[in-house]
Amino acid sequence: MDVKPDHCLRILFRLLQDSLWLRPRSVPTIDNLTLAAYQEQYEGQLPVVWRGAYQNLSCLEDGWIEKAVMKPFGKERVVFVGFGKGEERVMSAKLETFLSHINKNTQEAWSYIQDDHFLRRHPELMWECPPMPAELQKEDLFALAPARFAPQNATLLWGGRFSRSRLHVDNYNWTGTNLVLRGEKFVRLIPPGGHDHHLKVTIRSCGSALECVNYEAAADLFEGAPQGVPIWEAKLTSGDLLLIPSGWWHQAVNLGNTLALASGLITPQSGSWSAVAEVVKYHHKVHPNWTWGRLPSPPAPKTKLPKDEATRIFRRFINSLPDGAVKAAEKWHAEARKLRRSHRRSRKVEL
Repeated sequence: MDVKPDHCLRILFRLLQDSLWLRPRSVPTIDNLTLAAYQEQYEGQLPVVWRGAYQNLSCLEDGWIEKAVMKPFGKERVVFVGFGKGEERVMSAKLETFLSHINKNTQEAWSYIQDDHFLRRHPELMWECPPMPAELQKEDLFALAPARFAPQNATLLWGGRFSRSRLHVDNYNWTGTNLVLRGEKFVRLIPPGGHDHHLKVTIRSCGSALECVNYEAAADLFEGAPQGVPIWEAKLTSGDLLLIPSGWWHQAVNLGNTLALASGLITPQSGSWSAVAEVVKYHHKVHPNWTWGRLPSPPAPKTKLPKDEATRIFRRFINSLPDGAVKAAEKWHAEARKLRRSHRRSRKVEL
């Protein structure tokens, strides 16, 4: 068969292009990133590592973790994921017990604290070490919502070598943050797109006061990533803050004894409409008979909303929430208070 040279060149170019695209791309690391530069170049577009965002905070000083966390709360129980024999289990133990085994992880068996309640019980830790910089926190549209709907957006992450998260998209498709206080971790990310069918996605509720859809995937980006999926990657060290755009899949693996804080926010330029859609999607399926107020109209696809328009959309969404959502949030908070009281009683008994 006669093959034309230009056809061969096109095939060769396509193969080269594919190989370059499939090779993980590095997430940019920017020293002393300003809020204006972040919003202009990265927010809602690309992940970025903000280096130097926490330069003068005491929580990055030597000895702070031992003094502020381990000594006063070592006997307090924490929630962690234990992995072994190819399965994950959610478990709990005293923090000091967990840390005594942190260097015994293997590739086949490891444990990883992923506790949404620890920092809520001890807000003084967040005063000393806020999960996100103050200038970012001021941009969070959730501040427009009544306190009953505010999500728990501060998660304690602590694990030894080999421990890892699942591949997931953050609740509400919001902008995710990951601040490393000690150690190192490696993070891989996938932009939103038509490749989700390669990831073996599981959909469930997000478990917040204002319920939404949560996305997790069976795929592991550190053990045979799916073919044809574009991947970005970053290595984080102490003091690094990773900002993850709305809707991006991500997975982290710890390279040693690593402590981090995860959080998230809904900003005008990244996730305001997406957050609305995720909440409506969940409740339309679970509570089809609820009566909503006048929901905002969706913006055109890939539209970069002005701040005032994004704020208007989110405010109208909050005002449209049905009575059922209000009652569900109140019930959620009642259960959370009950859990905290139970935890305080058990801690007194142990002491």
